Amino acid sequence: MYISLHNHTDNSLLDGYSKPEDLMARAKTLGMPGIAITDHGNLQGIIDFYAQGKEYGVKPIIGIEAYICDNMLFKGVDKFDKNYYHIIILAKNNVGLENIKKISTEAFIEGRYYKPRIDFNLLKKHKEGLIVTTACMEGEIPQAILRLEQYKTTLIHCVDVDIKAELVKTIAETERYINDLIEKYKDIFNDDFYFEVMDHGFKRDMQILVGEKEGIINVDCYPERVVRSYLEEYSKKHSIKIIATNDTHYPTKEDKYYHDILLCIQIKKTLSDPTRMTYDGDYHLKTEEEMLQVFPKEYLDNTMEIFNKCDVTMQLNKTINLNFPNVQAIKDINAYLKELSYNKLKFLNKPQAYFDRLDHELSVISSKGFSEYFYIVADYVNWAKNNGIVVGPGRGSAAGSLLSYLLGITTIDPIQYNLKFSRFLNAGRVSYPDIDTDFEDVGREKVIEYIVKKYGEDHVIRVNTVGVMKEKGALKGVARALDVPYVISNVITAAMDREDSKEIDRLKLQYSKLFETYPKLVGIKKQIGLHAAGFAI
Repeated sequence: MYISLHNHTDNSLLDGYSKPEDLMARAKTLGMPGIAITDHGNLQGIIDFYAQGKEYGVKPIIGIEAYICDNMLFKGVDKFDKNYYHIIILAKNNVGLENIKKISTEAFIEGRYYKPRIDFNLLKKHKEGLIVTTACMEGEIPQAILRLEQYKTTLIHCVDVDIKAELVKTIAETERYINDLIEKYKDIFNDDFYFEVMDHGFKRDMQILVGEKEGIINVDCYPERVVRSYLEEYSKKHSIKIIATNDTHYPTKEDKYYHDILLCIQIKKTLSDPTRMTYDGDYHLKTEEEMLQVFPKEYLDNTMEIFNKCDVTMQLNKTINLNFPNVQAIKDINAYLKELSYNKLKFLNKPQAYFDRLDHELSVISSKGFSEYFYIVADYVNWAKNNGIVVGPGRGSAAGSLLSYLLGITTIDPIQYNLKFSRFLNAGRVSYPDIDTDFEDVGREKVIEYIVKKYGEDHVIRVNTVGVMKEKGALKGVARALDVPYVISNVITAAMDREDSKEIDRLKLQYSKLFETYPKLVGIKKQIGLHAAGFAI
């Protein structure tokens, strides 16, 4: 039996065409008991992937294709000095899951230089519960093997005695480097370190220096097969098992066309451009039968060994009540909020109906464990007001909360305007309430600085945004890839805005390929960014 352990979803932005649901559905159809997610340098798809796995009854194996370099703190001297390799990291258990999260976080915070990078020291520090493989042709060991093969091939063809003498030394040094690198990983991960082999069948030219006068010649090379032959030797020498994978970027073979369109959108080229980036070979989720045509059964069976090692659990849709140090100083947060709000009602000289409404709200809020949440929101809102920063009166359903009004979060009396608390929060709600607060632009950063200072840099994080291709955006992106003039895509989107069905039908006949293609890319993730004012405490 075989499971796929190297798979990219659309969280590998504009490179992965598979949505987590599509990947899981395909794995289920193929009878795979499990499947891994290994997106480029990020973990943002793991929750959806895990949930879809539970929905389809396919074990979700959580992983990442990380970027590893010698020193993640070194930022280089220019944009070409990136020098990183790929490495696959999988979580065996929940300890491993937490360690992958830590590794990914450090990569973005400390190691980001064009890519979120890690280094071996970070990997070693958080090694517990992890499985590591050598990854694709961009892995450190595969790249070293390809250099070694180039040196050896050059030695065969070279006619320059001096160059050949240097090559002999370089070959010995490279062989030593590869063996040391293998042992370094094996010493840390033991039986949880695997060699990974692929075969998409692509060919590359290997440049060989024959001599100073004779110049350079090109020799045909199948990189993946070269790497495989060396890894099979090293496997015996170092007693390391081999797994077979297919670098999956789309669910089915028929999806290759849509993946090519996606790559065109990424690099801003057209499908007809011979210089555009494309993936030679098939990068779909292959069947066991397809894999057996290329690899021995042993390599497939080893993927099941990893399957049996991995068992990660996540608690989804569960509210976690957090304890904040600044709030813990208050012995009874529920009593504290009640005292504050009661005193405010007495000061305002409100009738008994207000106290009855307040008692109901406090009962619901305390029973749901949301008292700290209200305290924190009230704290930074009132700090802003006390420091001359303009704050909005409150909007949305939060205006229906009397407690919010009494704590100064909103400025609208909900009873006076007959606003219902149940629209904002009720006993059946599981998630935290949503209180939208507007701060003036010039003062917003000061509020953020206050929050970071009070709760600590390690307890406050920016919220990211994920942009997906919507209908008109997908249409225009596909139009560019298919050489459809920009003016035509504008005519089409204008007809959509007018809901001019007659005009749209006419355009469908003329640009049928465009209309057949673009809906397939609607909903695919295209970019990430930082929310203008979103923070998590």
